[in-house]
Amino acid sequence: MQAAIILAAMHATLPTSRWLLGLLLRIAAYLLLGAVVTILASLLAARIVLHSLARPSTEPAAAAADGAQLGEPVERIDFYEASGIERQALREYLRQTSERDGVTDYPVYVSLRNESGDYLAEARVIVRWNSGEHRLLVGASGLVQFLLTAEKLEGLSLLVPAGYTRLTQRTIPLGSAYEPEPEVDDSQRPYNIVWDGRVLQNVNQHLRVFRESGQVVPYPVLREQLRRDSCDWVPPAESASVGEGPFAPSEIFQRRQDAVVIIAHSLPGFGTTQATGVVLDPSGVIATAYHVLDKPTATSRAVVTRDGTGYPIVEVLAASKSDDVALLKIEAQNLAAAPLSDGDGEGSELTVIAHAGGAYYSLTHGHISRYWATTHHGQVSVKMSVTAAFADGASGGPLFNSRGQVTGIVSATTAIGQQMVTRIAAPVSAIQSRLSLRESSAADRE
Repeated sequence: MQAAIILAAMHATLPTSRWLLGLLLRIAAYLLLGAVVTILASLLAARIVLHSLARPSTEPAAAAADGAQLGEPVERIDFYEASGIERQALREYLRQTSERDGVTDYPVYVSLRNESGDYLAEARVIVRWNSGEHRLLVGASGLVQFLLTAEKLEGLSLLVPAGYTRLTQRTIPLGSAYEPEPEVDDSQRPYNIVWDGRVLQNVNQHLRVFRESGQVVPYPVLREQLRRDSCDWVPPAESASVGEGPFAPSEIFQRRQDAVVIIAHSLPGFGTTQATGVVLDPSGVIATAYHVLDKPTATSRAVVTRDGTGYPIVEVLAASKSDDVALLKIEAQNLAAAPLSDGDGEGSELTVIAHAGGAYYSLTHGHISRYWATTHHGQVSVKMSVTAAFADGASGGPLFNSRGQVTGIVSATTAIGQQMVTRIAAPVSAIQSRLSLRESSAADRE
């Protein structure tokens, strides 16, 4: 009897024991998880402390990052200390320049040398100020080029490859490090020396002035003007005359170089694009290629003559997309102008004066290869192939015949496999077709 009672009691208490055991196991699991979390947190905190001890300030870290981006160790140059210019004096100079020229930015050209006198070239430089920076590639010229504005004056400095800390600046006539570019005297030489860098600097200056002064024809207006297929401009009488000649290419260059102009555009994100044009009338009528002017995103447009004078484009008088020609107008007087030819046959000699690749006022010589017809932009167009060389930047440039008359306008190049390049131009007839009063004006001159 007693044994039965004991067994019954044990059976009754068995579920309670199992519940207590499960509770104890759960408590142990929670404690173990808490311990693991505590250990991990302690390890993370220790790592953070060690990391901060290893890097006591952010400046070395920033320098390391800059060095990694430049590909080598760097040094920081304070622009004001290195140039000997006081910040307030520079601010005042920018203010006066803005009032005089109507621009808010100023080009700065800086060269950097090491103790051995070697110039920094083919390298990377960071121009930094309190609110931003420029990461620049220094080309073979050895010039660091950037635009300076009032907002960049605070904290202006340069991060340069180690050792290249001797600074010279060439554009701001202030401070002990100012050294203007030397002049090149070609007065005693039988040829002209073109300083391409200075020409480009002057072109960019005109573009900035016209942009900030609002002297830019809006593209919607320009686009409508490009649709004009004719105009009532009458070429000067010399354009209808045979003229003198024949002339050698060297004499054509001397006679016509002043009639050749630079046509430039500022494009956001792409800098400056440059092409060529030719003055046909001393009052400012200029011939160029249609695609030279068709720049929808341009923020500024300029025509720059041989003597460096800049003019905003006022109007497109007439144009043809299929022929790739356009006549534009600037407000000018007494410009050097070139006469139009009545056309020249196959085999006739040609002289091209243009700005291929930014090599301003380059001369090439060749012949007319052939005339041919094609359908271009939905219309029949006559083209001419020539052997005179040209490339990007020469578009819109004049092809002069042996009498110094304009017989074509540079248009394009195409490659025939890897063996030959075909150079295409618009013949002078494409310009003549844009003149609605050509026949009556010719009769009047007779």
